[in-house]
Amino acid sequence: MEEGSYCQPSVDASENIKIEEDVQALQDLKKEIEEGQRVIRVHQRQLVEMQELQVQQFKALEDNLVQMQQLFQQQIKTLNQQYERLEAQNEHLDAVLAAKYNLSTPKGTKSTMSLFKSPRKRVLPTRSTRTKQIKQEILSDDDEKSVPTLWDASRAGQFTSITDNGRTVLTNGYGWNVVIAEDMIETFDVHLHFPKSKYTNTIAIGFTCEPEFYHEPTPDMQVFDFWKSGYYINVRRGTLCSRDGHDNASFGPAFKSGDILTVVFDRTMKTIRFLRNGNHLGIAYSDIHESQLYPALVSYDRGVKIKLMPI
Repeated sequence: MEEGSYCQPSVDASENIKIEEDVQALQDLKKEIEEGQRVIRVHQRQLVEMQELQVQQFKALEDNLVQMQQLFQQQIKTLNQQYERLEAQNEHLDAVLAAKYNLSTPKGTKSTMSLFKSPRKRVLPTRSTRTKQIKQEILSDDDEKSVPTLWDASRAGQFTSITDNGRTVLTNGYGWNVVIAEDMIETFDVHLHFPKSKYTNTIAIGFTCEPEFYHEPTPDMQVFDFWKSGYYINVRRGTLCSRDGHDNASFGPAFKSGDILTVVFDRTMKTIRFLRNGNHLGIAYSDIHESQLYPALVSYDRGVKIKLMPI
């Protein structure tokens, strides 16, 4: 080398290797960061979906709460109506008792003990007998009140006899029999009477959305899928029969002859419920989308008597 000249030093090979390693490490770190970002985005989407699901569930709970509140209000209203009805009957009983037996004993009236001295003298009826008489008087007074609908003689089966100006159905033969009411209504009461029998043949009462199915039973028919036509309770067993697939599904206690059955269609809540002698048995059917429902009776035995009562 000539004196006075200057030459750049060459880059060491090991330094080049170190630089390449640093670059590779940075690239790996970048991939890790990108993977972390991807995982975070997945978690973000999952959290958003969970949030939307929680909002939907909360909305459903809120809607259910509103429906329950409406149902409670309706039940309270029904109970108030039942209380007022019982109060009116109680007042009527007081009036009947006052009219039949003057509470103040008039002068000159013999002692009640003298009534039992001779069998020829009149004895006052026992309490149970008197209770039956009063019930008959109340039912007689009910005959003067209006009912929400009547049984339709033009839509009644072959074993049907309709009396009381359309209020009472009496079956006069053995075999499947259907009777439809004249009008579409949301609530009705019926007084039940059926003969004693060791069998529990069907007596189904409720709503039908097929008012012309009364002519389907034939004289020799043994099995009748009447439940496909509407929503019923079989009072002989306390079971449900409906077009939703219920075929004598367990629901409540069996009814007795003399009971009062109340059937209620809540158009707002889309439910049907039943009451026995004023006692609520619970909601039997929900999500009822049919709007044209007629009271209907389906029976098999002879001597079944169903009377529409004032509401």
